[in-house]
This record gives sequence, C-alpha cells and structure tokens, in this order.
Amino acid sequence: MRRIALVSLLALGIGFAVAPAGASGKPPCGLTGAFRIYSNALVYDAGGRGVPSPGFQQMLLTGSGWQFGKSKGTFTTAAVTAADWKRWKATPYGPTQKIVLSGWNHGTADGPLETEPNAVDFFWVIYHVTSPAGGTMELKFGHLVVPKSCP
Repeated sequence: MRRIALVSLLALGIGFAVAPAGASGKPPCGLTGAFRIYSNALVYDAGGRGVPSPGFQQMLLTGSGWQFGKSKGTFTTAAVTAADWKRWKATPYGPTQKIVLSGWNHGTADGPLETEPNAVDFFWVIYHVTSPAGGTMELKFGHLVVPKSCP
C-alpha cells in the first residue's frame, strides 16, 4: 500500500494527535488562517508519480469556509475511518481526525490533520483527478504564518 509522504516521520519517533473541536463546534485550534502548499504529489492510477508545480496560491480557512485561489466552499472536521486510509491508499500513521472540504473541484476532498500537542500543524487535501492523467492528488498545507498560541 502506498503511504502519504510524512509516514516516514514515524521512523523518527514523531507522532501526531489532534486538537479536538471545542464544545462550541469551532474548528480545532490552529485550523484557521492562511496556509500554503508545503508539498504535493500526483500519484498516477497507472503507476508512478509526478510533482506538479503548485504555483503560489494560499488556502484561507475562516469559520467554516475555505478559499483556494478563485475556488471556495465549506469545511468540517470528522474522525478518520479505516475506509479513509484505504481510499487514500495510505497506511495509518497516527492522525485520528480529518478535514473535509465541500465544493472542492465540484465535489469533496479530505485528508488527515497533523498536529502538535494542542494545535493543527498541517493538513492534507487528497482527491482523485482524471486529467491530464488519472491519479490521486495529495496536497499538504502548512501555516503561512504560524499562529502565536492556542489555549
């Protein structure tokens, strides 16, 4: 089974947990603000992989909305399931929560949330594409400006 790129961090003893959403239903701490693409890959259905040029677009998460370039929609968080890992073609490596982006490419995309002890550090957006060749796009987003702190 193919693994998401950061799985190798487990070998270094780095684990991930998730800051749960508060009782108010707000996103987990650190899952708002401006983010940039930290890494990306296109894993072709026929085998092999490529690294498309992401350009520079920032992802903005505010309230329950997201905007990436001219695209926008809403997002929620949910528990990661065994079916998610299978669909992502990844071996589970620690994250227990995921981001779900509605309206992404006229559909839905999702991916694991990676966190430090109390706040989201990175999140993945994983979705299938059919053009120019079929495959799974894996985008890893990190903070454009690291938040000062979380309660």
